[in-house]
Amino acid sequence: MTDSSNIQLVAIDNVASLDFAPSETPRFIKPATDGETLVGVAVEDRGAKTWGTLLAIDLASGQAQRIAGVTDVAAPQVSSDAIVWTDENRLHIYDRAKGQIETLQIGALARSPDMSGSVVVWEYMESLNTSGKRGIWAYDLDARQNFPVVFGAVQRPLVSDRWVVYRNWDKSDELTVPIDATDLDTGETVEVGRQIWSGKEYVETDSYAIDEKWVAWTSNEWAYTQGLHLFNLETRQSYTATIESCGLSELYPGRLQNLAISAGKVYFRGCYQPLGYDIQQKQFFSLPVEQTVSQYSGFVDWAFGGDKVILVALTGTDSANQTRIFAATIANATP
Repeated sequence: MTDSSNIQLVAIDNVASLDFAPSETPRFIKPATDGETLVGVAVEDRGAKTWGTLLAIDLASGQAQRIAGVTDVAAPQVSSDAIVWTDENRLHIYDRAKGQIETLQIGALARSPDMSGSVVVWEYMESLNTSGKRGIWAYDLDARQNFPVVFGAVQRPLVSDRWVVYRNWDKSDELTVPIDATDLDTGETVEVGRQIWSGKEYVETDSYAIDEKWVAWTSNEWAYTQGLHLFNLETRQSYTATIESCGLSELYPGRLQNLAISAGKVYFRGCYQPLGYDIQQKQFFSLPVEQTVSQYSGFVDWAFGGDKVILVALTGTDSANQTRIFAATIANATP
């Protein structure tokens, strides 16, 4: 593994530290960015549900805009034209030019949205009855048309360009569940790889990611030696990049988490620290989060878009932690 000497996280001064205090224990969850705008949910607990505010933060000016009141399942996504999220079983679209929200009721349930260009995808249920159709649905913001992508017991769709990847529980066995990819233009479906699972209620949510032709995924296995799996949707070839033991033992193994891909780089948490992998150079590199985030005491989440990284971290002491948001530019990110 290379060191971090060629990786620089250059803090954006006016948005390097953003504090939100919607409650006594402020949290900022579900971050997503297109490299220009950060969206996420500042939440507070109110009894049975977790309520919050969907915020859009301009990374150039640091100004925050309140978009809507939401719950913690909103999972917003952002582009230059729109912000989309699911809440109360419906898809919501905020037109950034008009400043208006459109709500779509397609089926009885919508959740886990993702967006690429003008296409939004999400988990779909025809009805709340167990006999109703399930699948992944899509909506083209430009054409204003909705259409099914695939039907079945499928979960957590991610879209990039014209490919959608997802878990397909219809093809699972006692030990593994496949990650499939479907071409929006042709309907062709290919199996990318298989993940280990110990129950449908517990599978890592950020254990695969897609960016254009590349899908990165982890087997979900706790192991002494960890592997980053990569699949090329153009060539249909795959390979595994193996990480050194990095101090792990059979008694205290590790696994990769929080996978993301941006601009030919894969980012993840492995060896209990933020790491990266350059697909073209086929090299791992360190990500010097601690150099950017002062008083860093814990990782919460991150988001990547273009050359921007958003870090949501705990800062302070164990007895007085605060959730804070840091924005930085990734410069010279070639090992």
